Amino acid sequence: MRAAWDSDPATAGTPITRVVLDSSYFGGDAWEPSWNRKELYDGYMPEITALMVDGDRDDPYSNVSARSENPVQRAGDAFAAKLGGVATSVGSAPAGAPVLGHVESQPVSTLVYQALIVSDNTLAEALARVTAIQAGAGNTFGSLQQGITAGLAAYGLDTSALRIADGSGLSGNNAVPPSYLTSLFLKVQNREGSLWAVYDGLPVSGEAGSLRYSDRFAGANSRADGAVHAKTGWIDDGYTLSGIIDAADGTPLTFAIYALGDVSDDAKEAIDTLAAAIYDCGNNLSNQ
Repeated sequence: MRAAWDSDPATAGTPITRVVLDSSYFGGDAWEPSWNRKELYDGYMPEITALMVDGDRDDPYSNVSARSENPVQRAGDAFAAKLGGVATSVGSAPAGAPVLGHVESQPVSTLVYQALIVSDNTLAEALARVTAIQAGAGNTFGSLQQGITAGLAAYGLDTSALRIADGSGLSGNNAVPPSYLTSLFLKVQNREGSLWAVYDGLPVSGEAGSLRYSDRFAGANSRADGAVHAKTGWIDDGYTLSGIIDAADGTPLTFAIYALGDVSDDAKEAIDTLAAAIYDCGNNLSNQ
């Protein structure tokens, strides 16, 4: 950016004195009202803005790390420091302003993988918001219902029962019937359309992501290691697991297990035990 500034005859030799912070690509509330604010301090969720650095983590090398009260300003401070400590202000670029530099993200398929494999809430929210924007639904939390269901429409499943409050699933106001997930995962397993990226990003029991943690598929349940490709879910009043099981007899099965209400960590073991039993049953289960 500084090289572009210095190479322009109109600005060459002129010091950069201020960085304007424009986060207007996302609108509305930065914090979904149904979220517990402790998720910010516990490190599971930042305020959702279009301008932040490293997911606004205190420790950018840790997926779960405390976030700040003002990710836009923290991002601005990072830019300002690189430019020698210039001032910052919130605003927007004037129409027709020259572009000094830009960066591009990894492909969306890579971001989907990164979001799914370890349940990166920040990436999930950003992907949901961009989906809504691309669908023409808007750029706020309130646009996600229309945007996400529009994105799913191409797969031919009835989305009328879906209730979408956020992109990460942290809100208790979300509602997705288990039957919808089992139907969708049939299409994921067949890698329809762009759903191959979802399949490739799923945690795998005992081998990858959030299903490789020491408290998942432990003990006798480890017999299903490598066979369960599924997305974990956890909020204060629910644990879920949904995806695809390559059963012991070679039968592929889709499944969705929900434990809702006053749940504890024991629910994870119970869910894994049920998934391992499904692995054992295979075609026998699917024919009952």
